[in-house]
Amino acid sequence: MSDDARVEPDPIVQTALQLLPVPDHGPAFWAQLEAQLEVQLGREPPEVVPVEPALAAGPPLSATVPAAAATRPDRSSRPRPAPVPTTRLVPPTLRRRSNLLLAAVAVTAAIIVLVAAATLVRDRSLSDLDTTSAGGSTDRATTTTTPDREVDGAPERAVLAWVGALGAGDMATAWEALGPASQAHFGSRPAFDQERSALAEGYGAWATSTPDHVIVTPVPSGGQAVLVIVTLVGTVRQEGSSVRRADAIPVRLADGAAVVEPFAFAGEIEVSVPGPAGRADELPLVHTDDELVVTVPRGVDAPTVRIDRREPVVCGDDATTALTEPSDAPGQQCSYHPEGGLEPGRRVLTVAIASSDGSMVSARSVLFEVA
Repeated sequence: MSDDARVEPDPIVQTALQLLPVPDHGPAFWAQLEAQLEVQLGREPPEVVPVEPALAAGPPLSATVPAAAATRPDRSSRPRPAPVPTTRLVPPTLRRRSNLLLAAVAVTAAIIVLVAAATLVRDRSLSDLDTTSAGGSTDRATTTTTPDREVDGAPERAVLAWVGALGAGDMATAWEALGPASQAHFGSRPAFDQERSALAEGYGAWATSTPDHVIVTPVPSGGQAVLVIVTLVGTVRQEGSSVRRADAIPVRLADGAAVVEPFAFAGEIEVSVPGPAGRADELPLVHTDDELVVTVPRGVDAPTVRIDRREPVVCGDDATTALTEPSDAPGQQCSYHPEGGLEPGRRVLTVAIASSDGSMVSARSVLFEVA
């Protein structure tokens, strides 16, 4: 191959190579490199001149070089095109020849990506509740804003033990697990036992199902005890079929013990929005910009409302809520419009009220869909 037909070096590649540190090399390095490049490009490789290691006493160099190679013109003597200015290839802030700077930039970019991904996952796990899964245990993490020293998982354990006793027909254990207000609701143990079948089909259905989600929500009260609501979300077997349910069960924490209070009736909670579903197999439907509306009796503290795992709010105390007493309503009406609107998907609304002294508490959870 003639020198005239040889393709001139690419100036951009040449400049890039000039920015890299050149390793130590011997006299034949450039000739061997050129030969390898010619092979990769499918061309006839030039003859490579072998170079013997230097010896203290040996034959002259001309004795080890073939005649054809001895007459070969020196390629390094040919003029080379001027390299493209570095400013056309490298941004001003990176115009250095150090590979350490490039490595630092790559590491920094990787850290930024990891932090951003972790933030997105964390924010979604706290603000969104995925209630679309059917059956199985997909998320048993308990979410609560009550201090750990007061809760420490006791409400969840108390509720699961109580529904387990109902499902097993152990009415004695289920009775002992009730708080004083719920026991007073039945009046006696025999009266409680008479509701065995209804309780087994209702709350007891959770005994054979693992909740997908367990949400623990604190309820402000004026009493000495701590009131929380344990919301179970999942699919249960009920009357021979699978049903998607959300049940809110009040729990009272006092003197280091947790007792369930599902019958400590503080008043009826009426949910207007989301309203009833069109069919039994459907969920109530609302739109992203709708307000949620509930009505609670007069004479009880302002209701606590919560969507999925968002922070619970006390109606009337938070800017996203309004507590009124319309003349045509049977009690206090709470309107709740979360900041930024409702997120599309299946959601769960938990509402709770308590008497001023904390002796009575009611709760309700409603599954609905946002479109």
